[in-house]
Amino acid sequence: MIPAYNEERVLAICLQHVNQAVDRAGVPCEIIVSDNNSTDRTAEIAQSLGASVVRSTEKGYVHAAIVGIHAARGEIIAMTDSDTRVPPSWLNKLHAAYQRDPELVGVGGGFEFYDGHELIRWLVRVLNRISFRFTIATMVGMNMSFKKEAYLAVGGHDPQINTQADTYLGLQLSKHGKVTLLPDITVDASGRRYASLWRAFTETVMRLLNVLWLRLFDRVLVENFVDIRQ
Repeated sequence: MIPAYNEERVLAICLQHVNQAVDRAGVPCEIIVSDNNSTDRTAEIAQSLGASVVRSTEKGYVHAAIVGIHAARGEIIAMTDSDTRVPPSWLNKLHAAYQRDPELVGVGGGFEFYDGHELIRWLVRVLNRISFRFTIATMVGMNMSFKKEAYLAVGGHDPQINTQADTYLGLQLSKHGKVTLLPDITVDASGRRYASLWRAFTETVMRLLNVLWLRLFDRVLVENFVDIRQ
């Protein structure tokens, strides 16, 4: 499932990679794009590449995620972002993890940036090598999956939390059951939010504070983020 808002520039590449993963999955899959009231060709591109499109009329990533997940018919939901490129083995590895351990309610992985500031891209690669769990404190929306029944059991996404809705959901799932992060499932994500060192600094500080607030108070300090389209 892919939430998307005005992503005509990047969505086709994302879906091409997802289609490759579906072709190799070996199990029935559906591709859903949750269109968050886009005003460009996002929905048209999604349909042309075989995705089912649902429309989320309330603005915000979290609302698109909620609508897309509830529309999904599968027992396991895999999520990525519209500016992310998943590897061909993505769905295979996620599915295999659930097969190995039926107690799992969530499986996620890491990421690297394919664009953005070169120093930030280098730092992410270094941190991934030093400690995968240090870099990824919980599941990230660009590379996460979960059992739908577990999602519903924890109440799903909190519609009031837009920034780091994925972090919040990952923490709720980990309270409900077993969640694992696999270092061999890595996606290539856009670093457009980190195009400058100043933006990278402010974004990182905000996200670290949000993670701290989530762990202490089960809420985020900053609920919304600025749209980045470049």
